[in-house]
Amino acid sequence: MVQVMKPQRLLMATLLMVGCVDQTEMTESVNEAVPVKAKQESQDVPKKEDSAPVKKGEITQASIEQVFELKTQGRAVLIDTRPSIFFALGHIDGAESFPLKEFTEIKGKLFERVKQVKSEGKTVIIYCANVKCPDSHEMAVKLAEQGYDVSVFKEGWELWKEAGLD
Repeated sequence: MVQVMKPQRLLMATLLMVGCVDQTEMTESVNEAVPVKAKQESQDVPKKEDSAPVKKGEITQASIEQVFELKTQGRAVLIDTRPSIFFALGHIDGAESFPLKEFTEIKGKLFERVKQVKSEGKTVIIYCANVKCPDSHEMAVKLAEQGYDVSVFKEGWELWKEAGLD
């Protein structure tokens, strides 16, 4: 039997397929063992001759149970890296939208927000659509290069919604 998708579901499915940044490029690195250290050299961050190099942050993975617990206790801030349209269609309650595709434009605001969250002693948890979407891992690498420890909820919005937590 062929199942016909409702127009809204078809639109969402289509958008999910094209929503993440080059999915094939990052899939392997998302599945690496945790913790994952950020790249030692960064082309995005110029080195200052008269200052010490920035200590690289650590990237860890967070399970759905850990995300739920930290979120419920108010000990985490969630960052959604999906394009804004997906965030508007649904996201983890309380999450903040920082789309990876807009990184160049938002990086100052993002770094400032993460700095604030870390100064409050909270965990930064980054997520995107699902385990196949590399955006959360790529954003985590960018933050780790700036010296921030972050966690990635690699199953993302899809698992959160499937679990009925939306």
